Amino acid sequence: MTSHVAWLRVSGENAETELDYDAVTGGATAGDTGVESGALLIEFAEAVLDRDNSRLEVARRAIVAAIGEDGLVDAAGVVGLFCGVDRVADATGTPLEDEKAKKTADLRAKIGIDAFEETKAALETDVA
Repeated sequence: MTSHVAWLRVSGENAETELDYDAVTGGATAGDTGVESGALLIEFAEAVLDRDNSRLEVARRAIVAAIGEDGLVDAAGVVGLFCGVDRVADATGTPLEDEKAKKTADLRAKIGIDAFEETKAALETDVA
């Protein structure tokens, strides 16, 4: 996940767009966050992960209405890619590279993403 945040940060800088990263941990309630149709895209991603078919159908229709069928296809592709990359990284225990860790330290602290690993460990301890 952290490397994806870094890509988003660099994409925003290249497009000279001010992005609000609250959506990384805040979800759909964060609003558009500087990404065109951002709230709709966040809702779509959350609906996919929530596995709620009725919520997903509403999200799909909203995206088609706002940015068209091609936009929906692109959004589905991005969600699928990110889910796949994250699962492979998690399953193989792929660590964040030192260089990426340095470049994203401030951003990770700002959005609270560094707490994920500690929270996961605590949850796993509770289950065991």
